[in-house]
Amino acid sequence: MINKSTKMIIALGVIILLVAGYYGSIVWQQNRPPEESQRPFRPPSDPAIRLGDIWGDDIVKIEIPNMILERRDGVWELLEFENGSPPDWIDLDQRVIGNLAFAFASILVDSIIEEDPSDLSIYGLEDPEAWARVTAEDGEVIEYFRGSITPSRASYYFMLGGDPRVFTVSMFAGEGISMSLDLIRTRISLPRFEYMEFTRLALMTPSYHIEINPTPEIRPTFLATSYSTFQMNSPYVLPRGLDSEVLYELVESINTLMFVDYIDDNPSSLAQYGLDNPVRLIVESPFNTLDLLIGNPIANNLYYAQVYGDRRVISVGGLNDVMMARPFPLLLRSALILSIDIVERMTITGGPLPVNVTIRDGMEEIAVFTFNGRRVEDTSFRFWYRTVIGLAFDSEIPDEMEFRSRIPSIPPEEIIHIEYELNLFQGARASISLIPYNRDFYALLQEGQIEFLISRNQVNRMWEAAENLEYLD
Repeated sequence: MINKSTKMIIALGVIILLVAGYYGSIVWQQNRPPEESQRPFRPPSDPAIRLGDIWGDDIVKIEIPNMILERRDGVWELLEFENGSPPDWIDLDQRVIGNLAFAFASILVDSIIEEDPSDLSIYGLEDPEAWARVTAEDGEVIEYFRGSITPSRASYYFMLGGDPRVFTVSMFAGEGISMSLDLIRTRISLPRFEYMEFTRLALMTPSYHIEINPTPEIRPTFLATSYSTFQMNSPYVLPRGLDSEVLYELVESINTLMFVDYIDDNPSSLAQYGLDNPVRLIVESPFNTLDLLIGNPIANNLYYAQVYGDRRVISVGGLNDVMMARPFPLLLRSALILSIDIVERMTITGGPLPVNVTIRDGMEEIAVFTFNGRRVEDTSFRFWYRTVIGLAFDSEIPDEMEFRSRIPSIPPEEIIHIEYELNLFQGARASISLIPYNRDFYALLQEGQIEFLISRNQVNRMWEAAENLEYLD
């Protein structure tokens, strides 16, 4: 038995359907299509006019004012260039020429301007400089003539050989019949490199020579590259680890380099392009090699360049990041990173507090650390240890030879020596020394080399952390 509320809901639904049907019929009456006799007359549009209208695959010869191309045994060849024999070193892009042949086979007309013009000069068609003649396999010859650009600058005046009419064609179609040699030449393909696969990255400039290689599996203890996949072997005397994020960005910028255009196939002088004393970029991997000479900038992020061993001058885009690369920003700047599990003993002399440290089972929960004979609480010791191995270069030393001449006059007790005894093999050691440079910096001495400065603020934090050690006895 249906209750009262259910009956009300059903009644309401019926009312809604009736109202919707009523208004729907009104809308349909207002918008229904008119009877055939009431519809306005629209004349059928003219079918599109195509000039030529042959198959692109049938074209075997293309002639334009500056060159003649012919297809022989399915391969396009350049028979003539600039009214003479073409250079034998020009490689043609078969795909591009094939596409052009299809473009010449059928050209779509925008409009008919005049059926039987009495004066072609007003269209630039009396003696047109731009023309093309295509020949099909069956011997049919089609000629196109391009005149002036129209006042709207959106199209060209155009004619078909043997047809008196003047047409307009699109800018794209009009430009197509004045193709340049560079358009149909094989583009230079610059290779890409996977970040973890390259075996050499070199950037040689008149001022410095960056040389980057994978870090070897066996490395000297002084090499601060425990966490670096690659190392810099030049311009610094000692190999140095690299900042992986900065290096990755450099490799990615190299992967975006793009050949833009041919500039000069037979330059009489390289000086005008800045290629007489170029920057050289080399990237090698097991699969690809890039060897590029880079000259003067042409425009923003566009430079003159040469592929090494190739006489031709080209333009390459995307070189700003490469040209701005410098050695120091690429470095992993830690002076000497040593994992605590390979250190057995360390000493620090020459500072305000002589230090003698022993480490046992440094990576274990039961690790034992002693500082000047006293056992130290785990967390505070590890914090102090990080301030020591965290000493990082702040800059390159600007005047190494001049500074070396001053070292004999520096009191030996002011020179800080940090030395580690390691458990890697019998007698394994690593060390650095900090020599006062000025009021703000120490010079880093490592394996006899002085190449970087470390701020006194960093060294002071090492002593501050030592004063805050928590002892267990």
